[in-house]
Amino acid sequence: MATVADEKEHGLSAVWLLLGQERLKRKYRTRLEAHDFLMEHGLPFKAMTALSGAMRIDLTKEGAAVFGLEPRTIARRKRANRLEKGEAAMLFRIAEVVDKAVDAFDDKDRAMRWLQKPCRALNNKAPLHLMRDDIGRSLVEEVLGQIKFGLYS
Repeated sequence: MATVADEKEHGLSAVWLLLGQERLKRKYRTRLEAHDFLMEHGLPFKAMTALSGAMRIDLTKEGAAVFGLEPRTIARRKRANRLEKGEAAMLFRIAEVVDKAVDAFDDKDRAMRWLQKPCRALNNKAPLHLMRDDIGRSLVEEVLGQIKFGLYS
């Protein structure tokens, strides 16, 4: 299976790869198409395991903090092998931010380390733990933009 690091891809193709959905990267090439797909079909549970693996987090230990889902909810989704539409959309947005981190640092390992460490620009909170809601993801994206353009190191 191809990975973001292997292909040096960024953008929508990389997001599908982070979610373990390589087959979708060829079919849904715009964010609008992706949105329509997610709202109609959701995602399989393996998308969450693929993303948590790429982010190097233990889903059972950190899933609630990162994805905002209780452990019992995660267990139910695993049994059903399906994420609800809203959860799929949230997961997709987190994958977009992870891709932006890889792009900003131009190195997947550095990006994943940065996501897990407290960041002064984020009031010493780990970016990973802010991404479970829209406001937190927006704050992380703002800092990533500043890093990419040399305002933070």
